[in-house]
Amino acid sequence: MVASPHHDPNTQPSAQSAVTIRDATVEFPAGRRASDRVKAIENIDLDIPFGQRLALVGKSGCGKTTLLRVIAGLQSLSTGHCDHHNRGSTSFVFQQPALLPWRRVLGNVRLPIELQHGRRQLSSHESDILTTLKEVDLDDVAERFPYQLSGGMKMRVSIARALVTQPDLLLLDEPFAALDDLLRTQLGELVTQLWRSHGFTLVMVTHNIAEAILLSDRVCVMHEGQIAVTLENPIARAETASDKNGADLIRRTPEFAEFYGVVSDHLKKAGRT
Repeated sequence: MVASPHHDPNTQPSAQSAVTIRDATVEFPAGRRASDRVKAIENIDLDIPFGQRLALVGKSGCGKTTLLRVIAGLQSLSTGHCDHHNRGSTSFVFQQPALLPWRRVLGNVRLPIELQHGRRQLSSHESDILTTLKEVDLDDVAERFPYQLSGGMKMRVSIARALVTQPDLLLLDEPFAALDDLLRTQLGELVTQLWRSHGFTLVMVTHNIAEAILLSDRVCVMHEGQIAVTLENPIARAETASDKNGADLIRRTPEFAEFYGVVSDHLKKAGRT
């Protein structure tokens, strides 16, 4: 495990960076006067290499989701810049599935293709849509409406909808927070399998330390709008990558327990500063 220092804003991004963030600050109004401002994130420098999985953790209000929205292009910066070097699209999975209730599963997954290419080109993408449904184990419920699905199945639809355009960058904003531990683990394993097969860059926000460890290569601990520390994740997944219960096996290792303690200690330390 290695704790990485903050990046020097004068350094050049690596040629392998999918996203480069320099001196990123987001301010919001905090009162009636124009001078009353609050900084949601402040002076953040971050490189996210192609194909890497990055987890953002920290207490509520520390700036995790704001930073994720900056990366997604949904939040403008007050100062600094966020540059994308990925060659394809970016997809965002929100906390709630936000499915269209009048559309069946197939129709919800088709939506990004319709918006991107128009209905006339749907037929040329039909095999991609069906393949994506099969990847998330929803091909047998493609004709169901959202009200006929469980919470876990709805989130699978949301993930399929995000992946159907073959994004280079996938952003997750606590999409499993409302699910029980078993479903949360199962969907985490699904994301890992999809990452291995597609090779996208992944950035996720979570309050769950175990989830951050199981789904990331690096963990950024955030506090009061800044990255307090970046931790390299030492947990090896090679031996359990093909195992259906890989996450359960990893949780039982001493390496997992040790790194869990390291992340927890940094979260506590950040909260005391």
